[in-house]
Amino acid sequence: MALDAGAPAEGPEGPNPATRRVPAGSSPLALIRFLWDEAPLQGRLLAGGSLAFALVGVILSWGVGFWSLLPMVLALTLVSLLLATLARNNSLPGKVLSWVMVALLSAVMSLFVSCAFFGVPERGTLLLARWLDAPEIAVSPLRGTAAEVRVDLAGASMTLQELQSRVPQIADPSSGGDRTAIMSALSKLPQVYISNGTLVMPPTGNFSIRARAIRLNNATIQLNASSLEIEALEFISTNGRIFAFPDGSSTRTEQNGRNAGSLTLKVYQRISGLLPVVLRGEPGLNGVKGSTGGEGSAGAQGAQGVSTAVDCRAGPGTGERGGSGGAGSPGTRGGNGGAGGTLTVALPHGAQWPGPTPVLNGGPAGTAGPGGDGGPGGPGGRGGEPNGWCRGNGPTGAQGPTGPAGPPGEAGTQGADGQFVVNQIGT
Repeated sequence: MALDAGAPAEGPEGPNPATRRVPAGSSPLALIRFLWDEAPLQGRLLAGGSLAFALVGVILSWGVGFWSLLPMVLALTLVSLLLATLARNNSLPGKVLSWVMVALLSAVMSLFVSCAFFGVPERGTLLLARWLDAPEIAVSPLRGTAAEVRVDLAGASMTLQELQSRVPQIADPSSGGDRTAIMSALSKLPQVYISNGTLVMPPTGNFSIRARAIRLNNATIQLNASSLEIEALEFISTNGRIFAFPDGSSTRTEQNGRNAGSLTLKVYQRISGLLPVVLRGEPGLNGVKGSTGGEGSAGAQGAQGVSTAVDCRAGPGTGERGGSGGAGSPGTRGGNGGAGGTLTVALPHGAQWPGPTPVLNGGPAGTAGPGGDGGPGGPGGRGGEPNGWCRGNGPTGAQGPTGPAGPPGEAGTQGADGQFVVNQIGT
């Protein structure tokens, strides 16, 4: 049994003199070859354009685009087959419509390529990226390279305000919107390279840094107790580090340690390089020793000698013992340790935190202050004075006992540990 290909196909010289047939049981490849040979020029253009349209979508969206484009490709294929049939039957409307479809597909393909590879027009690029669920289209390198800003601190430090005055774009607020819109906005910002020094955040407050790419090269970020949000397409660390407070620093007077700040790091395309993050709470200060007790009171003077007209009946008496020293005061309470900071990371789908595990411990508690020393005993009283036949002074009394030491203060409390949260962007 044979399949009739339909009415005689029109060739360059007019209708074909014979009707071509496809043997029954032909393979799909043979059937496709037959349809390709029988299709008019505009039908081939439509079919080829539809295939190219689908392939570009697959390449741009890494496989997701095929399913997004499949309905359009099927619709174009059905329409092209219908119009090819009309053209083959010498139908003028069919010929006209088929060439209109060829022109329309060419225009769509041109716009598609312009949006996908060159970002023109921008609104069309965003729509295409959302349609294909491929936001990377909105940041294609063919759209141009972002400016690079290199900040070499030469072993010194720089405040956030100084960096923002040099690169004001990094302080731009987030544009909001969906992932595609955010990535498109970030792609227009500079790439910021910070090397050989420390970027210091203000003591407290909420701040943000946004750039196309951020690179730390032998550089650190001192967070203090501030909240910082970093948002970039790429974050690359080469001996970089982020910490809350310098180790062993403390000239402060506040007894309780400060809470470490929080860091939110959103990276939409790539994060690489080890990035130690130490958001340890500040330790509480140790309690202070209590003050020494007061000195005891002096002993009373000894009795005066007892003299008669002819002799001394009782010599001058011994002075009284001095009073006990005062008790020492209690030691002061140790300061509470500050809470550890929170690290929230949002990474591209499938990406892992490069490590190492962040340190988010609460600050250690300050120790209790020891009690103050007891006060010294009071001096012994003076000996009794001479009188008549009683010559010389009596002996001085003994010194009073030392006072009791004061009780120790209370120890502070350990600061609460912080949290480490990892989210996946695009899930």
